[in-house]
Amino acid sequence: MKYGTRIITWVWLMAKRVLSSPLMVVLLIAMPVSGLIIYNLPAASGDGKPRAVLYVEDEDEIAKGTVEQLIMSDGTITYYRADSQNTLYQDISSGKADFGYVIRKDLSGRLDRKSYDEAIVMVAKEQSYITAISNEIVFKEMFRKYSVRIAENYLVNLETETVDKDILKKAFRDKIERYSMDAGISYFRFEMLEPESGNAGSIDTTSLENVSVAYPVRGVLGVLVMVAALCGAVFYSSDRKKGVFAALSSESVPLLAILYVLVPTALFAVSAEITLAFTGIGAFPYEIWRMFLYVLLLTAVAGLLGLVIKDANVLAGAIPVLTVASLVFCPVFINLTGVVPVIRYICRLLPVYYYI
Repeated sequence: MKYGTRIITWVWLMAKRVLSSPLMVVLLIAMPVSGLIIYNLPAASGDGKPRAVLYVEDEDEIAKGTVEQLIMSDGTITYYRADSQNTLYQDISSGKADFGYVIRKDLSGRLDRKSYDEAIVMVAKEQSYITAISNEIVFKEMFRKYSVRIAENYLVNLETETVDKDILKKAFRDKIERYSMDAGISYFRFEMLEPESGNAGSIDTTSLENVSVAYPVRGVLGVLVMVAALCGAVFYSSDRKKGVFAALSSESVPLLAILYVLVPTALFAVSAEITLAFTGIGAFPYEIWRMFLYVLLLTAVAGLLGLVIKDANVLAGAIPVLTVASLVFCPVFINLTGVVPVIRYICRLLPVYYYI
């Protein structure tokens, strides 16, 4: 009981230390506030949300299901369907829609064959952070639908006579629908159309720019949570060098390393989850479990660094290095693994990679 009281006291003191830092408080508040601003971003639609128009070239099952789910969703962006590709272009040119997506024929077959080039074409006058958010939402819904097809294809080829495949299909479908299968979105590429130079209001279908689908919002939040964990390790290393733990038993030192890292990491994780909820990107409750595992990973990594590296200045100097490395090498803004495959191995050394 006495030891448990000490742990609670250490947690409280560490929380006070984090909240006494103006920079920490500003970041904790800025994350959800930014998400709220994005969610209520004024746009062309009457409800104050950005509008995205969707056009499907055929009645493919995955494409149709994705579009229906996007239209029914009540999140950051309002989606609606156009009856023709010309209507999509006209709505974007006139300002009725902010941007749009053209889903090409046979989307299911393209995904089965891993033929992703021009599978989905994004049409926009200019790229912005709101289009990046929309990319996450669109591809998340597409994979939510496609994941069911993956499971059913597996069951069809499953050699078994002891289990009814129809029962297995239903069980798979029920399980998969609870989760958002968005872990590999950053490996897809799509095309973004831009208006022809000197011809305002028109869309030039021959002017294409390759754009990588990334996780800017989730990735940036993941980096901020990682920075909080590393700051906890810096606090621990600094206090240890000052002799703050001199009167404590040797068994308490590793536990303190964990607590020093866990408290700021948990605070930033909660703030990040609120931000994802405001922007409509996170697939809850799966998102909570995902963040929980990420917090455990960061606590283990940063706590170990705090125990091994006794110089707080070295740890502090590692924060900007790891931050820049995560933003550059991990698929936060752009996925470089297709260009430089070796980057994939560098990514695996960075905790953010396992979150996004």
